[in-house]
Amino acid sequence: FDVHADNTSIQESTRISPFQALYGCDPRLPLDIHSIKAQPPHTVANEWWLHLQMNQSLLRCAIQHNMCMAQQR
Repeated sequence: FDVHADNTSIQESTRISPFQALYGCDPRLPLDIHSIKAQPPHTVANEWWLHLQMNQSLLRCAIQHNMCMAQQR
């Protein structure tokens, strides 16, 4: 549970969680999976890969900006 909490907690320097930085979305917990009635947004692996590639540069820019701001504090 400690590793999950650390990987899903929003970091002060990046302002996003390590999980979100790596995968481009928030993690799903077992309770979330049971409450989801609709299909996930990306049902095909290829669609997920395209989504991740499109958002990767945006995430990278946001993380770099947030880390620069944290270093200036």
